[in-house]
Amino acid sequence: MKKKIEKTAKFDYRPLGKAMRDARTSLGWTQEETAEKLHIQPNYYQRIEAGTENHHPSLDLLYKAARLFGISIDQYFFPEQKPVTSSSRRRLETLLDEMDEYELVYMESNARALLHLREERKKGD
Repeated sequence: MKKKIEKTAKFDYRPLGKAMRDARTSLGWTQEETAEKLHIQPNYYQRIEAGTENHHPSLDLLYKAARLFGISIDQYFFPEQKPVTSSSRRRLETLLDEMDEYELVYMESNARALLHLREERKKGD
């Protein structure tokens, strides 16, 4: 049985623009640097990030941005489905892939310390 798409259904680009902004700032990039990496004009990138009406990325640009930032776009197209992996986790995994064994051991110990602190906070509540 095929699902029928509502004629009034319209994609809201604002959450996707926010995810792009969050990813960009977490990487420490400016909008201008990001636009250069995507081979587009900075003012166009700014409008996409802001979710400005009538300034939506093409499918090609959406693909490039998702790859650049490690953003899963499924969560925006299918919001009713829980994503398998969050965008934050994908960005972290991308960073981890770039690390050597020493750096990974350091990150693992930090992650364990954070989990331990969380458990200690729960005990205190």
